[in-house]
Amino acid sequence: MGPCMPARLDKKLVRLAPSNPTPIARVQLQRRPAARDELSTGQGSALRRRALATTGAGIGARPVASSAPVFSVSQLQLRAPATAPVDPVEADVRLAAEQVEQAYAEGGAEAAARMLNSATIAFEPDVVARITEAARPTIDRIVDDLRATSHDADGDQASRDDRQLAFDTTVANLSAAVGRGRGAMLEHVTHRIAGIVDSDGLGRFDEALGNTVLGGPSYLGFEGTHILTDPSAMNTTADATLALGVIEQLNGSGKTGEADDILQNVDASLRAVNGAAERLSGAVNGFNAELAQLVNDWSPLMTDAQLDDAIAAFKDSHPEYAALESLAGGALRVQNQLADAPAGLAGLGHADDLADSIERATDLFPDLAGLTESGQAELAELLEGGDDGSGLLGQIASLAAARKKEAGYLQKVGNLLLNNTVATALQASAAGDLAAVRAAVQSLERQAGVFGLAPDRMRDITSNLEAAATASTQAAAEDALQRMDLSIQRAGQEGAFASTSGLGQAFRAAGVTLGAAATVGAVAVAVDDPSFSNVVGALAGAAGTADGAIALARGVTRNFELLKGTAGVLRNVGVAAGVITTGMSVFNAAQALERGDAAQASLFALQAAGGVAVLAGATGVGTVIALGAGLALAQLERVRASNRFENEHTEAFLQAAGLSADATNHLRDADDDGRSVGPVLAALAERMNVEPTELLQAVGELEPSRLSQLVEAMHAVDPNGEGEFRQTDETDAQAGTPFQPGTPVRPGEPLRPPRSLEGIVQFLANTGIELP
Repeated sequence: MGPCMPARLDKKLVRLAPSNPTPIARVQLQRRPAARDELSTGQGSALRRRALATTGAGIGARPVASSAPVFSVSQLQLRAPATAPVDPVEADVRLAAEQVEQAYAEGGAEAAARMLNSATIAFEPDVVARITEAARPTIDRIVDDLRATSHDADGDQASRDDRQLAFDTTVANLSAAVGRGRGAMLEHVTHRIAGIVDSDGLGRFDEALGNTVLGGPSYLGFEGTHILTDPSAMNTTADATLALGVIEQLNGSGKTGEADDILQNVDASLRAVNGAAERLSGAVNGFNAELAQLVNDWSPLMTDAQLDDAIAAFKDSHPEYAALESLAGGALRVQNQLADAPAGLAGLGHADDLADSIERATDLFPDLAGLTESGQAELAELLEGGDDGSGLLGQIASLAAARKKEAGYLQKVGNLLLNNTVATALQASAAGDLAAVRAAVQSLERQAGVFGLAPDRMRDITSNLEAAATASTQAAAEDALQRMDLSIQRAGQEGAFASTSGLGQAFRAAGVTLGAAATVGAVAVAVDDPSFSNVVGALAGAAGTADGAIALARGVTRNFELLKGTAGVLRNVGVAAGVITTGMSVFNAAQALERGDAAQASLFALQAAGGVAVLAGATGVGTVIALGAGLALAQLERVRASNRFENEHTEAFLQAAGLSADATNHLRDADDDGRSVGPVLAALAERMNVEPTELLQAVGELEPSRLSQLVEAMHAVDPNGEGEFRQTDETDAQAGTPFQPGTPVRPGEPLRPPRSLEGIVQFLANTGIELP
């Protein structure tokens, strides 16, 4: 995707088109330039599309042939004054309703509901509401057909015969569309379905409404397996608002048994979502740690393009990455919709079960929001929500206040919120939109409870963060940072928001990053080397935070620079949010090592490795982010099985750099301590004064037997505690010679191993292995 914003992306990319649209739904969403550009306010502001020109979904704009008579100028003035308001949305609304009606005529309720979902997926709620209202006659026909088939399609929630699949798919697509538009049509459909249940009984509606949480008939129903048959439906169709509305209406009218039956199925679906998310995020976190190690070992030998390809190949070799991406955004959406439901369903038998499932969902929130692009985009939606303390974030704040969430969890969530804010503010800053910068920073004020701060304390910090992010001069940025530093110190010393570590330090990093972005021109002139660490020093010096901030930036200095000139844009602007979390983890690992706490240091390093590597793969600017993870890992004692990286995933990673399968079969080999030869090769390239990328390619072209011999030799050269390799050794001259002096070299015979980099050079010479 290029250097997009990893923590936010663009919120318009969240909801993709349904994965199984009918042929009639395959209409390319297009912008109509004249209509869109005529109005920049009013109705035009409602046309922010969620998937414009990306999803291939939604309604298409087409030339409209007119058979209307041609009027003279005088007639036109009488019939349609030039000042008459023009609604640029109306044509699209009418066209969408026509497409839904046509789909019904050609394919019945299931096709019409699928078209309705597809036609509304790219629009904001106010436009969706207009589309669904225009399509009301067809929507009523869909509900009538559901009523007619409900009892014939009844069965278990996981039943999957053709009638049940069609019924559940229709309800899910209808639910997604009216839930997206909210308001009157959601109430209308809720009232109609509740009335059907009241008069006709539940039939299939309890199972189908439960499955709307999954986006349709995706639940297999096997306890503990956490298998969804169509996780992609989560991001396109999953929506819990219609199910909740029907439950609440039935409960309010005394139909508590029917309401609880639906609630039971909703809870079963949420448990299935949680189980799948837990399994997939656990797997991806483990893979990310491996990926970060591979990046750390081999990235110095690859070009940026090769590294991007290698990361992509590694992720492609693990289908769990794509499955989690498909699941995460929709999972967060329905978890957020359900978060407040138990309070309004008191007395129903399964309300407590749902409350337990929601609490489990809060445990999964950091991974769903942090490991995927769809989750990061949905997080942006949550942060733009109201300030009433509701939803998933409100649940997290309540659990934090009740001390049901530990400091480590809250720090992880706080970093996610802060990083999303920084990413959004950086994007707005690059565009010169100071109002959007302010709005992004102010969104943090509503999350004071998550950070464990009183609202006034939070406001004190964010107001100064906002001032730094919108500063016009370096002096103004420094002054704002000074004030923010004092606010952080006043906020407290313990818990997740410790002023000298944890979230307090993360806010400092956010401040210097946004301050640097705001005053990039002035800062670039103020320092000789406009690297991130030097800019941090220039901005943070007056605030007394320079040492800590530079420590945070140490892992990303190599490629994360500020552009000189007037552009005011950070190179690879989108990676900053990931960098802050990574920097904090690297910084915390260093602090833990200084305390002698190796176990805690390993935990911090693992967090850095996991978070960094996945962002590297998602954004396509992996070098910057992934190198930060390597620094933490290189400092730690490596305790891992020697065969951990000797697998096809390592080979996929290396082959993406242009190496043959024969070569990667040997290069993947690790020593008894689990170390690969990548770092040795990188150090050897520096010793031999050759380009690392050229050396890797030359090694990959060796005959398999010679390559195997060289790999075994490199395994004999061990790094010291700082990850550095010995340059020379007294045994260098004998490296690559037989153990018995004067004995000729024979194929397969053991040779004296090298003990240093120079020893490898001599090994090459003594064995006749030719490298550049």
